[in-house]
Amino acid sequence: EVESMEDPLETEMKRYQEEVEKLRILRETVQKTRIAEEEIMRKEEELWQAAREVESMEDPLETEMKRYQEEVEKLRILRETVQKTRIAEEEIMRKEEELWQAAREVESMED
Repeated sequence: EVESMEDPLETEMKRYQEEVEKLRILRETVQKTRIAEEEIMRKEEELWQAAREVESMEDPLETEMKRYQEEVEKLRILRETVQKTRIAEEEIMRKEEELWQAAREVESMED
């Protein structure tokens, strides 16, 4: 009778041990999952932080780019002005030469 009771007890004990082992494995898995989740959340926060840093860098970069574009535009206008000035200077020199030529002609006619 005692022997017959031992088997069911032993069987029940093994079943409990197996359940305890399954629960231990499950607990470890849950812990690893939590650690992984925390790592994922930390990485996400790092990425968001990096994104915010890039955004904050974009503004100075955009500002700098606009400044360069404005400088390029000023230089373009200056170049056009210089070209127009050169053309005007050539025109003035041509007119001066015409006037000198006319003055020489008048002088030679007076003689």
